[in-house]
Parts: sequence; structure tokens; C-alpha cells
Amino acid sequence: MKKKIFTVLAIIFIAIVGLVVVLIFTSNLDKLPDGGNGDNGDNGGYEDTLPLGSDPVLEFPYNTSEFIFHISGFNPSHQGFDLNVNHSVGLLAMHDAYVTNVMTFWNGIGGHYNTNLMFRLNDDWWYEYKLEPWTDNLTWAMYQENNLTISIGDKVLANQSIGPLLYLDPQCHIDYTLYYQDAPVCQYPYFSVTAKAIFDPVWARYGNYPGSPCQ
Repeated sequence: MKKKIFTVLAIIFIAIVGLVVVLIFTSNLDKLPDGGNGDNGDNGGYEDTLPLGSDPVLEFPYNTSEFIFHISGFNPSHQGFDLNVNHSVGLLAMHDAYVTNVMTFWNGIGGHYNTNLMFRLNDDWWYEYKLEPWTDNLTWAMYQENNLTISIGDKVLANQSIGPLLYLDPQCHIDYTLYYQDAPVCQYPYFSVTAKAIFDPVWARYGNYPGSPCQ
């Protein structure tokens, strides 16, 4: 009899704990980091920085092209641009946007830490910077994140400085991608005249394949 009572009490206890966990989780959904374009179904509380139906015009993400020594273009197996550098560089926002995520995490595939930044333009368009200073040291990874000058919820303007990409290893680079309706698209056709003037000669010299950077 005592065993049955204990079992019933245990079941009741587990049910109560489960209910409390569900209530806590659902009450904090709005505090979870935004995924995708940061909408969470209700625009995430962010204003559009690009009118719906319009195409973005993107600026170059570095404050200099001097230290770039390799570019990986956009193709089916790599849906973004890698800009490898041999020195720390300043990062610039590509377009007016709201910051919807800043996250440092362990990249198990590469064996190093990433700091990923997400920027929302509107319900259709957003872009992402994957900062890869290439370190397996969490202290240095957090130093990278903490040296950024932006936080979730901030509005950035095109060409605004957002902090450095720290050079910590010869494989240091940014992997950046433009998204339309959550699908990656090649950003080159959306570059401004100024961005193309910076990118084109560097791609011609250091691109990982000839011709268009969009494959």
C-alpha cells in the first residue's frame, strides 16, 4: 500500500515539475534569440529598414581590402562569401538593419569558435556575418564578441563600424551571406557601385575560381 502511495505521489510530483517547466519556457519565448530574419511571426518588434518589394543595395563588409588574400565565392556547396585576411580588420554593416542575434558558439565541424551576427532588413531580407577568427580558446572567442560595438536590438546603418574581426590564426575570415525569404542568395548582384569597385579587383586576384563569384 505504501509503495502504491509513493508511486502516485511521485507521478504527481513529476507532472507538477513538468507543468512548471512548460510554463517557464512559454513565458520566455520572447526572450529567446531570434532565428532567421528575427521575425518570430510578429516582425520581432523591429521596423523595416528596406521597403517590402525593394531589393537591397549592399556595401562592402570590411573597412579595407588591403589584407584580403583569398575569397571563396558563392556556389552550391558554399552559399556565401569568405574573405580571408592576414591582419585584423574593421567590420562594417552592409545595409541599414536591426541586429537580431549575436552568438558565440563552438563550431564542431571546423573545430573552432564562431561569432555569428544576424541583421534584419524586412520580412523578406536579412544578412548574416559569421566571424571566424579561428580560435579554439573560449577566452579569445569571447574577446572577439566583447569587442563588437553592437548588441541585439540595435539599429545599424550601412557602412557603420561594428567592431573588429580579430586576426588570431592564418585561417581567419568572415563568412557572410544574404538571405531572401530565408534562402541564401549570392550577394554580388546587390553590391553597390562602391562595393563592386572594392570587390572586383580583389576577386580577380584572389578569387577561388575564375569568372563570376556567383556559381
